[in-house]
Amino acid sequence: MKRLLPVLLFVVSFFSLSCNNGTEPKTVIVQDTTSHNFVWQTFTFGDGNSSILNDVVIINDSLVYAVGEIYLNDSAAQLDPQPYGVAIWNGKEWNFRRVYAYTQGGFLENIRPIIGVDAFSSTDIWLADGNAFIWDGHDTMLTSYWVSGYPGNPSPVLGPNQGIGKLWGTSDQNLYGGGANGGLAHYNGSSWIKLESGTNTNIDDVWGIINSSNGNETIYCAVSYPFQPGGNEILKITDTNKVDTIQWVGNEVESVWRSNSSPIYACGDGLFKSTASGWSQINLGISAHTNHVRGNGANDVFVVGIFNLLAHYNGSTWQTYFEGESGDYVSVAIKGDMVVAVGETNSSKALIAIGKRN
Repeated sequence: MKRLLPVLLFVVSFFSLSCNNGTEPKTVIVQDTTSHNFVWQTFTFGDGNSSILNDVVIINDSLVYAVGEIYLNDSAAQLDPQPYGVAIWNGKEWNFRRVYAYTQGGFLENIRPIIGVDAFSSTDIWLADGNAFIWDGHDTMLTSYWVSGYPGNPSPVLGPNQGIGKLWGTSDQNLYGGGANGGLAHYNGSSWIKLESGTNTNIDDVWGIINSSNGNETIYCAVSYPFQPGGNEILKITDTNKVDTIQWVGNEVESVWRSNSSPIYACGDGLFKSTASGWSQINLGISAHTNHVRGNGANDVFVVGIFNLLAHYNGSTWQTYFEGESGDYVSVAIKGDMVVAVGETNSSKALIAIGKRN
């Protein structure tokens, strides 16, 4: 069935957001509506230990990559101590892959747990576990970039105990990564270059937009640590790789997203959107910690969180769904009429929900 037709009423509003370097450009928000009508499939995987999926990217309806750490039984029905790092959706079922990289000492190692993923095609997939890896989707051995500042790396890009966990980019020539202890770096197609984030707090999310009028890009990073006073903030990076801070007055901020036509959405202790006067909290009808937010545009936004929370904004109203075995969704991706959320169940299994819009 086709997506519901947009209403013919366009509500135009403007917002600006104060930054420490000036004011955000005013953005026009056109609020059509999209359908809340999703049909859901849910899956759980894991035969022992703690299985979890940390991130997900959609290539198309029949190719999705979810990453994390999944423990399954082997052919003898015994728990395999080597987890799978990648779950692959082929349009009908999930399959699992281990991926390997040579350590700096020359040893072949199963990459685990994988924290972040981004992909530009079925043969150009980027993974992060503190370091960064390129995968062609077929071979088991990965091209490695040892960028982390952890002990044992003789020439790290990042500082002490810093690493890359989350990824966003426009191509394999332009990729940003953020992670542990304020680790922030940009890949230019040949090498990773450290960016000074100005924080020692973990970067939990990275998202960027391309200005449709001039082609300039802006990257946003969610920085959060609940036990560190003043450790919660949103970074803003321009395409000159200048890092500024957006004013933030909430508690935890674990994910951030916007489009060219939408306000900034931020989630953690609730869900917030930017307004002309600062930030406004959105009432989802449930008090729950939110973990991740993504969208197709201003009228098609998903947020996920604990207690199986999945919530959709259609340009006018929010609709909540609670799908799958009891647990928490930690990451979500949406592309067209498909949405995929991943996380873990309360029984320590990997949790996945696939939504298809009617």
